[in-house]
Amino acid sequence: KMFVHGDPNFGYRSENDYDAELFFRFGVDTLNYYEYRAPILPGWDPRNEVIIDFSELTAIKADRDSTNRISDPKPVRNGPPGSAYRVLGNPSLISVRFLSVGVTNKSGRIRGDDLRGQVWVNELRLISVDDSPGWAYRFDTQLKLADLGTLAFNYSKVDPNFHTLEQRFGSRQT
Repeated sequence: KMFVHGDPNFGYRSENDYDAELFFRFGVDTLNYYEYRAPILPGWDPRNEVIIDFSELTAIKADRDSTNRISDPKPVRNGPPGSAYRVLGNPSLISVRFLSVGVTNKSGRIRGDDLRGQVWVNELRLISVDDSPGWAYRFDTQLKLADLGTLAFNYSKVDPNFHTLEQRFGSRQT
């Protein structure tokens, strides 16, 4: 989540007709990232607030084909009008090493002049982080029945969030 302030000179007429567009990319590197795009409105407009839902991003990644080309833009559910997500390559939320914030002219703008102005981004933060503890257990038992034989039983269970001291994250798979 973060706040964005657009320059008063940026024009915003509708979700399809505006001057400036914000993009925020994060992932493993410049070839494997998630992307959020949205029109920039003048001032501290509440519609400029960036709220990225990781579950939506991972669903887009899971739905696309196995190629590493960039996905088609998918509108942000419950997001400001004109905002969209895209995925390039094979990014991972577990190993984010690359962050990029930028401003671009909207492709296909009616006005052909250069884009000039200031954009401020403020308070990049994570909210509603899943910090649920992970757990694991193992049960072993043996039963010896005199001369008839021995019966051994073991059972183990590992939660998707469980990780050892050497690991940063669990497997994230149930």
